[in-house]
Amino acid sequence: MIEYDYSEGELMDGFKDLRYEVLRILQMFTFAATSLATFSNIINKRPLNVIIQPVIATIFILVLLLFQKKSSRYKYISKLVFMTFFNIIYLPIAWIYSPGISSAIGYYAIITIVISVFFVEKRIEFIIPIFSMFFSIFMIRYELANPDYFTPFIDRTTKLNDVSINFAVVTFLLFAIITYINRHYVSEKERFYKQSITDELTGIFNRRYILSNIERLSTITNQDEFSVLFIDVNNFKEINDTYGHHVGDEVLIELGQLLQNNFDICGRFGGDEFIAITSDTKENKINRLSDSLKSEFEAYAHSNNFNNLSLSIGSTQSGNKSAAEMIKEADQYMYANKHKAFK
Repeated sequence: MIEYDYSEGELMDGFKDLRYEVLRILQMFTFAATSLATFSNIINKRPLNVIIQPVIATIFILVLLLFQKKSSRYKYISKLVFMTFFNIIYLPIAWIYSPGISSAIGYYAIITIVISVFFVEKRIEFIIPIFSMFFSIFMIRYELANPDYFTPFIDRTTKLNDVSINFAVVTFLLFAIITYINRHYVSEKERFYKQSITDELTGIFNRRYILSNIERLSTITNQDEFSVLFIDVNNFKEINDTYGHHVGDEVLIELGQLLQNNFDICGRFGGDEFIAITSDTKENKINRLSDSLKSEFEAYAHSNNFNNLSLSIGSTQSGNKSAAEMIKEADQYMYANKHKAFK
């Protein structure tokens, strides 16, 4: 069995869709986090002005989620509103009424800035996280210069509970987001790579990938010899002209499926021409494979009243040939066999 090589392929940019999916997940996590923060503040007997802050944020996130669910057209607006609210409104107010950097406010400032940078699509949007960064620096310096401004925790237990709970919330949120982004990246990378090596119509390999595999196999020093078959559909133009291109497409899809069922590696070279690779090199085995493919294809053609359809196949063995030499030789044998069949 010849193994095909899923080496590094092209990766298209799916970053924009990722942003909005992460935004949706982040909003749900933020809803849970602000609800937990409200609960934590109540347990720790924080002042009313501190308790009400996460309550407002929870209500805001809930409204935003319902707004997005109603219409997907407002994703960008929703993102800007989300970023603006937490960077320019919620974070400054929360910091001013917090116990200062001895509390968990620093954790939330960092995660707010980092996540906001991730959501930036246009340069002007950098203003939002930059504002939060400079505001946080200002508040840290202000607290160090005016330590009596901030209301301290009522006792060490309250401080311990507040910092530990919020640290766990922030850590879990970052863990969840990074894990999701990583999984999305891996799945998108695989999906786009497979798209880059697959023929869109037939679902088998495309010309570029099949040629690269022939080249790869021909350069492996310990690789056993292999055979390359060049397959052409006879009278295919008649199908397109008589029944339409959509029927012609169905014929090509069926041939692609037959090739997949019979060969280790196969691909569409272009139009109605296909290439197959097999580890068999003996002429009698190649002939049996070719005859079997022809019989299966002709049975399909006759069952659909495509009585003029048939296959011409030429083959060559690898030896010390390059990929281009093998394709050229198999193509020549295919045309020779075609001429013999239609004399």
